[in-house]
Amino acid sequence: MMAAETSNNAEVGGSLVPLLSLGIPGSPPAAIILGALMMQGIMPGPNLMKEQSGLVYTFLIGFIIANVIMFIFGLIGSKYIGKILSVPNYILAPSIVFMTIIGAYSIRNSLLDIALLIGFGILAFFLKHFGFHPAPIVLGFILGPIAERGLTQSLLLGKASGNIYSLFLSRPISVVLIILCIISVLGPLLTSIANTKRKKKSSEPYPEKKASGAR
Repeated sequence: MMAAETSNNAEVGGSLVPLLSLGIPGSPPAAIILGALMMQGIMPGPNLMKEQSGLVYTFLIGFIIANVIMFIFGLIGSKYIGKILSVPNYILAPSIVFMTIIGAYSIRNSLLDIALLIGFGILAFFLKHFGFHPAPIVLGFILGPIAERGLTQSLLLGKASGNIYSLFLSRPISVVLIILCIISVLGPLLTSIANTKRKKKSSEPYPEKKASGAR
């Protein structure tokens, strides 16, 4: 349990490295942080350190202080905090739903946000039932507008230069990124197909060997 939680906490700090340096969140919590920064008019990326270095150091110092506080609270209160796991689900689940609804309503004081929360919650329940993970969906909501804006800018530059395809395929960096995107999309699909075929072969009964030798 301790090793799992240690690795879980270490992942949060590591996911901020691509977020602050490249503007690419490395985890769903980092995607939420990216959305919060964009709401404040702050765009993480290579120029963030030059333009707003104080914000970057605030992140670094804040995580150092947070880890120290978590270490102290972990030593003192782990025995008592662990008792939360003994709370029955019929008490814990409504409390979480209630706090989530309050949080959604407090942003814009709109009942529409609550309706969207409930609708997407039901949709996420069925998606998870059919094997869809919520993390890519969250990343899609956060990174979708950024990707759309970048694609629009690239298409406008391509039209201005006279050839859209040369803009994407004439630079090594863009070609490498396109190849990595294709691999990331097709990789899990090909792996799933290969695993399915391997399972079918392993489940097939072996043919009986013919008896050899003199009777």
